[in-house]
Amino acid sequence: MEVTLAWPTAPGGAATRLTEDDFDWKAADRATLTKPLALVATDADCTLAIAGAHVVSTALVSNARSVEVSGGSTPATTTYKGTVRGDQQKQPHRFRAELKALDAPFVTLKLLSRKGDARTLSIDSLEIVVDAARTPEAAPPPPPARAAATAASASSSSHQKTLLAGAALLDAAERRLTAHVDAACARVQRHLGAKLDAQGAALARLEAAVARLGTRPAAARSEAAVAAPRAAVIPRAGEDDAVGAALKKTTVRCGDHAMMLFLRAADATLAPPANGADADGTGLELWGGGRYLANFLTIRPGVVRGCRVLELGAGAGLPGLVAARCGAAEVLLTDGDARAVRLLEKNIAANPSSECPVEAAALAYGAAPPPPSESNLPTVVLAADALYVSKHCAPFGDTLNAALQTPKDVCYLAHEPRRAWSMKDGSPVQDATDDVLDAFLDLCCDLDVSEVGKTGNVQLYRIARPCM
Repeated sequence: MEVTLAWPTAPGGAATRLTEDDFDWKAADRATLTKPLALVATDADCTLAIAGAHVVSTALVSNARSVEVSGGSTPATTTYKGTVRGDQQKQPHRFRAELKALDAPFVTLKLLSRKGDARTLSIDSLEIVVDAARTPEAAPPPPPARAAATAASASSSSHQKTLLAGAALLDAAERRLTAHVDAACARVQRHLGAKLDAQGAALARLEAAVARLGTRPAAARSEAAVAAPRAAVIPRAGEDDAVGAALKKTTVRCGDHAMMLFLRAADATLAPPANGADADGTGLELWGGGRYLANFLTIRPGVVRGCRVLELGAGAGLPGLVAARCGAAEVLLTDGDARAVRLLEKNIAANPSSECPVEAAALAYGAAPPPPSESNLPTVVLAADALYVSKHCAPFGDTLNAALQTPKDVCYLAHEPRRAWSMKDGSPVQDATDDVLDAFLDLCCDLDVSEVGKTGNVQLYRIARPCM
């Protein structure tokens, strides 16, 4: 998330940029400014732009006389006037503006100063609430540098106001045009993506039916199946025996990153695990916990910046691949299923990273992971949807304990309750409720466990060794 402050009377028209490190994060979706900001002198205004996350609401306390807000594809501007807070003599002209139900990929706030007030325009506090699981649709327009340059060069007050008004109209028109273009592109992308998914699924069903008949005559393909793009589906036989399933290539957006992933094509039914193994190939799909953890990293890239990232039960590997884009020093994606390791190699090749090395390796729960390439690198363990069989809890805990060597090492575990299995009399039995997460957390009695985020059914936990 990036916050940009700009005002017309700033020397040279320079803007002030804040990052997520300038905010206190009470949770994964709520940020509070750490210190008050003194902005500009009297009879001026300030523009505050919030980008890089889907904004749900904001609240600020300022001595501005009013706040104008615009965000997302909504070109209309609304003025919010707050109420006076505190004693007028001790703290005059303090207003609290609560901007709720914004629901915008970016928000621009314009703070208007009180005319005749000789005091400095300031922001006493700022709270931003974002949707951590939702991807921003478009980047915000840059701060109105054109207005700042015009104001600095204007010689008379009336001429300055005329130029600033014209620049504001141009900026508003540019925002409206950008919003219309982005909305049209999004509609076309959704339409084409739905058609490709439907054609790929039809081709996969046809090839499965032909395989069951024991023959693959070319005449058995329908015209619609032949017309489906070959790049969207990898056949089940021959060239991809290590994966053992038809794959579908899809694009997943996480923040500003577009990741190309190979995933298992949808099947009508899923078989239970055999002897606790992933016989049904659920690790070859993308689940809610993986999406939420990947989006969490785009909002909090400082979690993995400069660290060695180890993903356990990676499956498709989305969180680890996003961590490579967020400044990790090195990334190792692991899974105990040979098919998932082969899938990870495909997804690494489809998402090359020039920032850090990314590798895939087989690692079963219970085994100790390899050490980082440099001993001074802290380890960040990522685990998304890694537990759905009760017998995996203890081995997973053994691997996690081996990875968390120092108090600097930390684990982020994302879990979405879904079907859970246990083994009874040597056969898999589906449990009535998902108690796998509770069973694992009961084993973490000597670790510090805290919930850092939640959206829908997905819960995100931070696990680390206690500081001595």
